[in-house]
Amino acid sequence: MEPDEVDAIVDAWQRELPDVDLSPMQVLSRISRLARHLDRARKTAFAAHDVEPWEFDVLSALRRSGEPYRLSPGRLVAETMVTSGTMTNRVDRLVHRGLVERSADPADRRGVLVSLTETGRRVVDAALEELLGHERAILAALPSDEAARLADTLRTLMPGSLSNRSQWKEWSADFKRWVRAESEKAYEVLVRAKKSKKNKLQHDLGPSGEVLPTPHPQPCWACVLLPWQTTTRFRQDPSQATEPGRRPTVNGPQAPYPNCLHH
Repeated sequence: MEPDEVDAIVDAWQRELPDVDLSPMQVLSRISRLARHLDRARKTAFAAHDVEPWEFDVLSALRRSGEPYRLSPGRLVAETMVTSGTMTNRVDRLVHRGLVERSADPADRRGVLVSLTETGRRVVDAALEELLGHERAILAALPSDEAARLADTLRTLMPGSLSNRSQWKEWSADFKRWVRAESEKAYEVLVRAKKSKKNKLQHDLGPSGEVLPTPHPQPCWACVLLPWQTTTRFRQDPSQATEPGRRPTVNGPQAPYPNCLHH
């Protein structure tokens, strides 16, 4: 078999670092380069049907779920491995194109379901057929029995094995319980602060903007809403940490107060 570009790279590194084991590069560098070829093939196949790769991911998740081709947004997030905010934006755009539609969840008055429209079904089926043609071309030089063995070998390297999925679900459940508990604690602090006229969720400022000491320091707003900030993926801006008396804002919580009881 003729050497390829990975062989040349490995040989060059081996010449410079003769004592280093470069065997992982023989496998993973080829996988990386094949992934680039596949990515170009996906874009070409989807462009022929006016579909973006991310659109195909959502549509294919609905299509392979079986009739009635309907999933909850949470299930779509798990299937496509994106954040809930990203999924909301993607569903909005697909609804605008008429490829999916939202409907109320009959089992949950507060929930919604995302369904594949007939147009969306035709588009995803055509895009998949186009993609499979490009993928067959990539694997054309590989006999079917060798392709099957390669698939079995790669399966052992996949992080999404059933055992790993069960561990992820267990960790995810623990994390959700922790967020719920912390949110409940924060809510209790907020309620107590509102009931007490003496406990203000801000620090007193002097005439020059300096933070004045209080006889009974209280946690600042940033502390009270910390679990809420965590669950909604807000980030604090460290650059504002030296500015005294700045209140956190909804668009981006600022640094905690300098004299906060907790900081």
